[in-house]
Order: sequence, then C-alpha cells, then structure tokens
Amino acid sequence: MFKVRASDFTDDVMNETADVTLGDAWLPEYTKDSKGNNIVIVRHPVIKKLIENAIDEHLLQVDRTNEETIFRSQSSHFRHTQTELSYRLYCKDKRHDWRPQKRVVAGKNISLIRRRIQDKRSEICLKTPILYQHAIEKDSLDYFLKKITPLVNSYKNLYRIQRIENKIHRILKK
Repeated sequence: MFKVRASDFTDDVMNETADVTLGDAWLPEYTKDSKGNNIVIVRHPVIKKLIENAIDEHLLQVDRTNEETIFRSQSSHFRHTQTELSYRLYCKDKRHDWRPQKRVVAGKNISLIRRRIQDKRSEICLKTPILYQHAIEKDSLDYFLKKITPLVNSYKNLYRIQRIENKIHRILKK
C-alpha cells in the first residue's frame, strides 16, 4: 500500500551496481524463522573479506548457497521487475504519461490475470495516500480501513483466480 511508486519502474532486480545487495530470503526453509533472514550478494572484495572474517569469528551466521537458490528466492521480484514491468510501461505509454527509459520493452505480453493484478496494485498504490490523508483529517483509522479493504479484497481475489487458473492448467497438462 505505502510503497514508493518509482519502485514499480525499476528494471534492476539485484541492485546490479551495488557493492553489497541484501534481499528478503523468500524460501520455505527461511520464512518461518521469526528472526528474519536475508540473501546477501557481495561484489566488492574488501567487503567480502570483512564478512568472511565475521563468519570466521562467529559474529555472523551465514548459510552459503548457489545462484539458483538466490534466483529462486527472488522469483516474484524478477517477475515484477522483468516480465511485468513491460506491462506497466505499456500502460504508461497508452496514457501518454512520462516514464523513464528502460531496458525492458513496453508490451502487454503477460496473462490477463497478471495484467489485472498489476492494474489493481497500481490502483491501490495511487489511492492509499489519498485515503490515508482523509483518514488523518477525520482522525479515523477505521475510515481508512473501511475504504481500503474492498481494494485489498479485490486484489486478493485476483490471486485466488490465478491459483484456480494454475490448477486448471496443471490438470489439463496431465
């Protein structure tokens, strides 16, 4: 709801030019740990040495992994910044809105349900600050919740539809 709109227009999944990249470890083996876990990609040799020293001195606990696991942990982020960015760019172009130049080409070559999900995310992102400001003016969190809940529910329903579609596709492939 409260994300920065610009993040919907990045094509850089892993902060490609950063010396160190941190990301949530969205993997089943880590999501149940309430302490939190991150993936860490280190590109600078000095920082890599500092981290290795901290590991050796038992100041930092790290599970070493491979690229495939990292990509798997960020699969939804890759989809959002690579595959679905083209649709968000397409929508901007269709409305003749300014948008930054990207490496991804504008297009609508994603499924209808994923387009609807992107549309709903955009609607929620745009309406949230307005509704929240009204709630502040009314001094009523209930006002905000009452107004945002239908949008959130329709967003969740799109994911339900997607799960049903995926099940149907799996059954048809058998």
